[in-house]
Amino acid sequence: MTYVFTPTGPTVDSTGLISGMAFATSYEVLAFNGSCSSANSIQFRVDVILAKPVLVSIVSNTAICTGTSGSLTITATPNSVVTYTIDGGVSQTIAINNTGTASVYTPILNINSTYMVTFVQSTIAPFCGQNQSGSATVIVNPIPMVTITPTATTICSGTSTSIDLSSLVSGTSFSWVVVQQVNASGATNGNGNVISQVLNATLVGNSFVEYSVTPSANGCVGLPQIIRINITPIPNVVPVNINPAFCSGGSTNIQLSSNNVPGAVFSWTVTGGGVVGALGGTGTSINQTLTVSPGTTSIVEVVYTIVAEANGCAGPPQIVRVFVTPIPNVTISPSINPITICSGESTNISFTGTILGTVYNWVITSITGVSGGTNGTGTSIQQVLTASGLSQGSITYQVTPIFNGCTGIPQSVTVLVNPKPELFANPLHPPICSGGIASIPISTFNSNTVFSWIVSPVGVNGATSGTQNGPSITIAQTLTTSGNTPGYVDYIITPTATGCSGAPITVRVDVNPLPEPTLTDGSICVDEFGVPFQYYLLDSGLDDVVYDFVWYFNGVAIPNSNNATYSAGAIGPYGVIATNSSTSCRSNLVTATVGSTSPATSMTLTQTGYFSDNATITVNVSGGSGTLMYSLDDGVLQLSNVFTGVSAGEHIVTVIDTEGCTYMTQEVMVIDYPTYFTPNGDGINDTWNIVGLNQADAKLYIYDRYGKLLKQLSASDTSQGWDGTYNQQLLPSTDYWFTLEYTENGVDKQFKAHFSLNR
Repeated sequence: MTYVFTPTGPTVDSTGLISGMAFATSYEVLAFNGSCSSANSIQFRVDVILAKPVLVSIVSNTAICTGTSGSLTITATPNSVVTYTIDGGVSQTIAINNTGTASVYTPILNINSTYMVTFVQSTIAPFCGQNQSGSATVIVNPIPMVTITPTATTICSGTSTSIDLSSLVSGTSFSWVVVQQVNASGATNGNGNVISQVLNATLVGNSFVEYSVTPSANGCVGLPQIIRINITPIPNVVPVNINPAFCSGGSTNIQLSSNNVPGAVFSWTVTGGGVVGALGGTGTSINQTLTVSPGTTSIVEVVYTIVAEANGCAGPPQIVRVFVTPIPNVTISPSINPITICSGESTNISFTGTILGTVYNWVITSITGVSGGTNGTGTSIQQVLTASGLSQGSITYQVTPIFNGCTGIPQSVTVLVNPKPELFANPLHPPICSGGIASIPISTFNSNTVFSWIVSPVGVNGATSGTQNGPSITIAQTLTTSGNTPGYVDYIITPTATGCSGAPITVRVDVNPLPEPTLTDGSICVDEFGVPFQYYLLDSGLDDVVYDFVWYFNGVAIPNSNNATYSAGAIGPYGVIATNSSTSCRSNLVTATVGSTSPATSMTLTQTGYFSDNATITVNVSGGSGTLMYSLDDGVLQLSNVFTGVSAGEHIVTVIDTEGCTYMTQEVMVIDYPTYFTPNGDGINDTWNIVGLNQADAKLYIYDRYGKLLKQLSASDTSQGWDGTYNQQLLPSTDYWFTLEYTENGVDKQFKAHFSLNR
């Protein structure tokens, strides 16, 4: 038989206690035999009672500081009674309330204490035994003490405190409050391990701050401690810079004092280069001679950094600046002294120095025989100086360099002024004729004067430059024109003495050309008896309006011969002299010889036959003594008496002699035919005929290339010629043939040839 127990309800606290010290449970019981169960079940309840009371825990509620009391909380079985002891002392009891807790107050403790708790009784029964126990230790924290380092101190105004706070109790924290602040500022309440605050003395005298520092650790607060900070005021510097800027070699004058701390001590350092004499030091004034270093060319700044100290406290540094100006110098150019110039010239004296921005002033310290000099300022003296007499003058300038109010060492320069020599000459010179002499007188007062001249000729030869010593000279030169037109020469004359040149004078000499008549030898014409029948005209080549003439025959002047030409009727030497009527310049005697020439008496012409391939005409002249010249149809004269390649037609042959005595003409006819004609109606070569034959009885036949007769013409001047037609029809361009039957020199002849028709 098998029994099965099945819970039929939840577990129920039988006593109603939340602790669960007693509870009841219901069950249903069934019996099984194999797979068969009983028809009825049995239900029953079981009540359970706990065997022992329960002690849960002991808790210390608050931190316990040495010498103080605290409280504990005991957690156990509700409504029970527990027994406790402190460090094994006398047992005490306390009832646990229905929530399972109870509070126990400790006595004043100085060390850690252990509480032992044991169940000894209960208001609810039954309990199974009473031997449950537990314990807890109450921690007693020590009261911290603060250690202040340093315990007291003195600081300078404006600096920070550095107060370290410490304790032997680990984890101690510190807070402080300002309890006194006398003649001071900057102190505030705070907390931390270090008091670091910038404190300032507000008055000269007793200044301090007191802090009260309280330590705390684990909720335990120690006794406050007082620390006092004495504050020493910082002295200031009141500098008075009496001489802030001066020239090199001057002295500083800086007076030092403090208006807040009596008895302050002053010290200083120096920065700044380019100066000698600036040193650091101590005292109540700075008096130092400062000199600009060699080679320094600008204003030097010297910086004094001054600090006041009193009672171990140094005040803030004060800067005092001093400016030292270098002494300027002057270099005069040119470096030669004295300088020599000529009267009326400008000085060219320049100044330089090593210091940029230097101002140069000059004054005249002495002057003799010179005008034009003045005092002034600048970088150069550019003054036109004039010698007031005939002797050398002088002037001395003193130049002073000034830079930023500092004056350098003056330098002097003397200028010697030589007078310029004066030239006396008449710039107007009368004109001369070519081949004449230019005469220019020159003089001056100074016997040491040297006269120099240069020449500028225009169309003139013979002028040369030169030099000659004074005091008076005459320039005399023979001048000729280089052509038939007037020319001139400018003499530019300059006097020089003691290296100075006076004002030049230009003297212009006009040179008129001589007349230049020209004559050509010639001949008069005489007949066979020597009787002249034609005079020879002598031509001077000049103009009657401009010139006057005198003609000569056999060296004797011919009366009333004042013309540009002269007709010579006799054989012999002739001459002419021409004079320019405006300039009176007279030519040299120009000569020519006149001879005689007889004319030719006759001329004949010989020519080649008709229809010659090169028609030639030869001229034959008889008599005459002149040089013959020949021309055809008034063409160019030639010495040859033969003309070749003469065209068909009428021509005129002319014969003359070069002396003008012979003049003969004769006509001649050249017989020929044209090789082509152009019957196009333009009026040129429109017809074809024999040229120059003019024989009415001559017979002229024209054929085509096949021998067909096309036209019979008359070979006379009245014939119209052939127009290139046949039976009023235009014939084509081609060659055509002709035959001519004519008479030449009384002999009957026939001539055949062909020509071209061109359309």
